[in-house]
Amino acid sequence: MHFYLGYIDTNNIEKLGLKPIQQDLKEILALNNYEGVAKWMANPKSFSIISIHTAPDINNRNRFLVALGDSGIGLPSPEWYVKQDGPYPGYRKAYKEYMVRTFELAGISNADQRANDILELEAKLAAVQWTPAQMRDSKINSRLLPASALYTYAPGFPWKVFLASRQVDHVSEVILQADSAIKAKATIFANTSIATWSSYLAFHWIREPFYPFTGTIS
Repeated sequence: MHFYLGYIDTNNIEKLGLKPIQQDLKEILALNNYEGVAKWMANPKSFSIISIHTAPDINNRNRFLVALGDSGIGLPSPEWYVKQDGPYPGYRKAYKEYMVRTFELAGISNADQRANDILELEAKLAAVQWTPAQMRDSKINSRLLPASALYTYAPGFPWKVFLASRQVDHVSEVILQADSAIKAKATIFANTSIATWSSYLAFHWIREPFYPFTGTIS
């Protein structure tokens, strides 16, 4: 109820402007290491290339484990980044314009370059993302892995920081959903500049803010 009332309280949203997230944006735009990027990605309110939730062990339905999946694109599905026919080029153009305008309204410099960087990054992430058909196949979408093996299976991503920030660094096993995509995205993570990740996190933090509810409930 609080969330819904906060969402429809447009007068208060307009009044507050960027104030509720200004400090967050300042910290995101000041990121200077990959561990800091991973820590922000672990924030449940943040956008992330790795999703984290719980799922049943397909070999033992009596237990639930931490499950890691691939995520991280802003457009509805991977093909939106590559299709050259129909409405898709227009969708990409509109998405970039939306990013540019978002940065401009937030008073963040180099809006056009940041938008280009994000679009290029998300296209790389989309290229390795699993298809819906693959995701529905539990036989290939539920790889059991010792948590300690993440560092060798998908090097390049700060797993220790990410898991600790979500308070699950104590688990001994995890389920990898879309395992090859996670491996590929860990490589993309390490090969992408911190400045680009900072832009990426900042844009999505603005796009999906959690405004506080300051009204009353009758």
